[in-house]
Amino acid sequence: VLGSIVVIKDPLPPTGLSRLLGLSTDTVRSSLARLHSVLIVPAARESAENIHIIHPTFAEFLLDPSRCTNRAFTVNSRRQNTLLLWRCLRVLKKLKRDICDIRDPSLLNIEVPGLLNRMESAIPAHLRYACRHWCTHLLNGEQLDEILDMLLEFVQRHLLHWVEACSLLGLLRDVISGIN
Repeated sequence: VLGSIVVIKDPLPPTGLSRLLGLSTDTVRSSLARLHSVLIVPAARESAENIHIIHPTFAEFLLDPSRCTNRAFTVNSRRQNTLLLWRCLRVLKKLKRDICDIRDPSLLNIEVPGLLNRMESAIPAHLRYACRHWCTHLLNGEQLDEILDMLLEFVQRHLLHWVEACSLLGLLRDVISGIN
């Protein structure tokens, strides 16, 4: 859990992090229970506030094996990015056509009544994170055959769903850089 917080590109609330990692919120919270001196963890159980590292040098320390000599705490950035990519690809399997139930593809986003509310319920924090950052984790992770198989499945089944979700989220630049 801590390794994911160190490598993650945008902070997430405990519920979003737990869903991204495929863990229970209680597991995430208990993993972080003794780290309040270095992390800000929202106290409320279902808080929408994000988990934050208090000082960036803590993350730098954990990522540097020459400084963090205890292997139990050292974070392998490439391995952690691979794990986050794998989890993002699992989460992206939840994408579907017309995810926000707009029903009229001719409408511009600004013409859709209640689009923000629809997006909040249809594209929760962990899915937004996966849409935005799976490409970054791919570039920063290890090249494994299992990942390539998952990527092929994603491209064949969900690439257009991802483009649609990114359009709704205002992330089309991420789509272009991701495809490049």
